[in-house]
Amino acid sequence: MGNSMAVYLVRHGESVANKDLILSGAFDHPLTDTGRAQARQAGDRLRGIHFAGVFTSVLARAVETAALILEECGGHGGQWVRDARLNERDFGIYENVAQGWIADNHGHDALQRIHTDVGFRVDRGESIRDVFDRTSRYFDETVRPAAVEGNILVVSHGNVTKCLIAHCIGWPVEIVPEMPMWNGLVTRLNP
Repeated sequence: MGNSMAVYLVRHGESVANKDLILSGAFDHPLTDTGRAQARQAGDRLRGIHFAGVFTSVLARAVETAALILEECGGHGGQWVRDARLNERDFGIYENVAQGWIADNHGHDALQRIHTDVGFRVDRGESIRDVFDRTSRYFDETVRPAAVEGNILVVSHGNVTKCLIAHCIGWPVEIVPEMPMWNGLVTRLNP
């Protein structure tokens, strides 16, 4: 693969759940006006880049972010794949629950464990390690081969994006909770 081909990972713009500090996971929350502006800013940063393929989760916040990015940068002529394997971590019994409620009712340590213990699997949900394994396999089987054709845009979620960055750099999953990640962040990788 030539040096000019890259994978651009983008975390979706701010969602209603992000704004309200809710664990949305696989629950579908729309973008806020701020989130739409962040998506357009990401598209502006990517202006002039032609994408051979676009991969998003199936969740509206990622799909809308990708559409706004492509509208802004005007650089898409290939396939667009929506795949649940790029969905955010499934928070199980804490899906669509306010983080403050979890801290108030189960203790701050319980909330901290959800965010920092990579092996902790929320009841009926996923651990960070589960997300790392799921998304790394998907990246290697689907995204990396597509990058042979040209630049690829992947629009997904905070945990997913951090897991993909760690996987591509060769970092262990244990680094994921420590990685900074904000809405609309664009990360360029050479897979």
